[in-house]
Amino acid sequence: MPPGDLLPSPEVLCDNRAVPAGAQPMILWQAQRVGSTWVEGLLNSHPEIEMQSEIYNYCPDAACLQRMCGLFTKPQHAADRVRGFKQKFFYCGGSLQKNWKVCLPADAGLNALERCLLPNDPEVSTRDNIKTIIRRHQHSLSHQIFTHVGAKIVCMLRRNAFDIALSMRTHNILSQRCSISNIVDAEALACWQEVRRGGVWINATEFGKTVAAQTRFTRFQVEICEAQARLSPVYFLWYEDLLNNFQKSTRDLQTFLNVTPLELTATAQRVNADARTWVVNFDELVTAAEEHLTMLESSSEDCNGVLGAHGMLRNSSSILATADSAVGEAEVEGYHSTQALLLLAAAAAGSAFTCVAIALAAGSTFAIRALKAVARPAPIERGSVRSTRGKRLPRRAAPQAN
Repeated sequence: MPPGDLLPSPEVLCDNRAVPAGAQPMILWQAQRVGSTWVEGLLNSHPEIEMQSEIYNYCPDAACLQRMCGLFTKPQHAADRVRGFKQKFFYCGGSLQKNWKVCLPADAGLNALERCLLPNDPEVSTRDNIKTIIRRHQHSLSHQIFTHVGAKIVCMLRRNAFDIALSMRTHNILSQRCSISNIVDAEALACWQEVRRGGVWINATEFGKTVAAQTRFTRFQVEICEAQARLSPVYFLWYEDLLNNFQKSTRDLQTFLNVTPLELTATAQRVNADARTWVVNFDELVTAAEEHLTMLESSSEDCNGVLGAHGMLRNSSSILATADSAVGEAEVEGYHSTQALLLLAAAAAGSAFTCVAIALAAGSTFAIRALKAVARPAPIERGSVRSTRGKRLPRRAAPQAN
């Protein structure tokens, strides 16, 4: 019997229970260092939303999947009409799983979502017991549950690969020297400021590899979300858009989730302003990022070919040269149209890879505290993507520090 025949169906996992009338399941798909903790707090400040943390990243057995179903199918209350959780979906069942699923041969004939949903651990024998089989297929089973309950998907993404790499390094430093992962209070901020005063040296070679890997990984995430947008409603939530146009981004997100738009209030404290002042070899990082992005652009590896790396990285980074980028206009009523969602995805992807390092010099990480929502309905506006055009920088010239 093929292992897939042994897997429980979503109906069985959900004990044939339906989502209550009026309730809306949602999932926030994310990778690391994209501001998802900030968004989790913002959503939980809304009186109609219950947003749980990363408790279903990797479900090892049927019991975990059944608990997930229970979240979606429990009786509805006013405080949890929209119910969901964050999930590191883009890792496709784990970091090692993601690596080989991204790099399948170009002739595999699978889109990014289909590759992501392949069984984990391909070297594991299919003769294993049912628990092991469920573990191998848990990512696909989770996705089947999302489909079964009609979940809306929020893709939390970040365009700037240099900034992601710097944030990852900052996270490691915070963990090692301050025993924290984010700046959440005055004590944590004081520790981080002391670290900055002493200066930080970062391995440039490893940093350049991380920038290239994150560039490719972001493209993979966008392709997963584009494929999902053909199946269900998807909202592309970019970290940079939250920073640059917070009110519009949060209002559009609430409209997508079909809740009363409120003036959500949050504060963001810039704790890494001007990385040149605390990264002692900042210019080496810029050079390393340039070199590794150039190598990635010219590479013919299968995992680059299947992602269309040459098109993806054409004028990809303002480290190399920010090319003119024109984003086509797309007027969308509430982001409910699949065609409009795909258009938004294409527009967002085009912007992402012509401006990978638009905020390179800042290299900022933010400490964010979500405040209570102000119970005043915000005006509902149509979501839109406006045409923009980037400024051209000299080739190989690092952006000026703020």
